Amino acid sequence: MRKRLLATTALVGASIFASGVSAQGFDEAANDTQDSASPVVQNQPAFAMRISGTVRVSGNWIDQDVKLMSQSFDLMDDFRALAISGSATADNGLSYGFVYDVDEDRAELHLSNRFGRLTFGDTDTATDTLDITGSSVMVGRGGYSNGAGKNLNIGVGGGRMVDFRGTGGTIRYSTPNYGGLTVAISYTNESDNAGDMTSAGDGNTGHEDILSIAGQYTSSYGNYTTVVYVGYEKANRAAKGEDHPDNQDATAFSVGAKVTGMGAGFAFGYGDVRQDTGVGNSDLDLQWYDVALSFSSGPWSISAGGQYTRKDDAFLVGGDPSNRDQEQTAYSLTTNYALAPGLNIGAGVTHFDIENGVDPAVKGGHLDNSATTFTLATTMSF
Repeated sequence: MRKRLLATTALVGASIFASGVSAQGFDEAANDTQDSASPVVQNQPAFAMRISGTVRVSGNWIDQDVKLMSQSFDLMDDFRALAISGSATADNGLSYGFVYDVDEDRAELHLSNRFGRLTFGDTDTATDTLDITGSSVMVGRGGYSNGAGKNLNIGVGGGRMVDFRGTGGTIRYSTPNYGGLTVAISYTNESDNAGDMTSAGDGNTGHEDILSIAGQYTSSYGNYTTVVYVGYEKANRAAKGEDHPDNQDATAFSVGAKVTGMGAGFAFGYGDVRQDTGVGNSDLDLQWYDVALSFSSGPWSISAGGQYTRKDDAFLVGGDPSNRDQEQTAYSLTTNYALAPGLNIGAGVTHFDIENGVDPAVKGGHLDNSATTFTLATTMSF
């Protein structure tokens, strides 16, 4: 099998070499990758290359009051990731590199020196890069923040929301660490790189002109480290076909903190999201908070946490003026066991209480749900 793979690789490489280089010559083909760079800097840098990846297979069980069409059990490879990264350092001290996420077909470039770090491409906003929530110390799988609600019916979406970006070109600058303080600022033109603002979400909408600023402050006291986070993001929310998207402002304010040390961790987060909508629609305001703690000893770790979400989203559940806010509370207990380097077994139990308000269009007149989930996952990373 190995010999066959090597032979196939050699044939593919030979065909590429023959088709590309025979047409224009090897030197010319190589120079094409330089994008007409100055002859002074055309030498290829000595990049330190790395290939990393993760494969996870999970089994998920759910027992819930609102059955609908969801299955009560599923077993699948629910996460696959492969990334290629490279970095180099020039004689003048400039560090530069790239990350290509093969699975997501996205890439970013980064430059850094003593003045800070500049990252651009399909990358995260400032808030999404630095944010801290209760889930920051959760371990294993199957918690409120990592897969418990896969088959959950009528769940309240948007929990732990700190940014409006889905995908899309972003440029982000991060300062160096000054006495424990790091600040980042970013700009995203379109949340999904689509001119008609059709990213998945509420009401076939997207966001544009996303400006984000966030900061982290880190301090240590003996064996314990504390990190405090504050973030703010502002965007223009637009629905496809609406004439006045500039009137639909969206803002997200979030704070969080965590303390770790001596095999223990504690963290909490809070967010307040305000989104205007078109005339006649309800606003999509959202408030959330979560809190969690964890303990670890040897290969074992365990965590417990909870999250509360309230969403002013009556428009999506019937449009009846009598509808109350959607509310969701989730409590989780999760664990992780490091079986070997790069091999982890994670599990978790989560209970959801969901109040969605009255919807006359649904038989029974309500969409409230109560659910308990159990997840068992095997993860390999390299």
